[in-house]
Amino acid sequence: SNCHFELGNYETSIELARRCLRILLEEPADDDENTKRTALINKNQLRLARALFYRGSHDDDNDDEEILEPLQYLQTCSNDPAFEKRAAKLQSQMLQQKRRQREPQDVPPSLPSIHRASLL
Repeated sequence: SNCHFELGNYETSIELARRCLRILLEEPADDDENTKRTALINKNQLRLARALFYRGSHDDDNDDEEILEPLQYLQTCSNDPAFEKRAAKLQSQMLQQKRRQREPQDVPPSLPSIHRASLL
């Protein structure tokens, strides 16, 4: 999932992160594996949120919930300050992106092009 994310293959990264999370959450773990398992869940939740964000789904308000779900998990259930901080940072980036989209764009009107033929 991480390799695909780094290559910009966000759809594949999303699919693999979800598959990994499904396996991690369904399989029972003993106490020795629980710490490693929690770290893997946190990594995949963050990667899933980042891939959803960079895929461009943040353009649609309905898809915000899809991104916010893993972020909320990281902010409330991860018990890891580093992941909580990264989740908060990504959520902040989402809000900044939304504000930029809502701001009116000061685009000057396009001027007609000047052709050589009109100069003769």
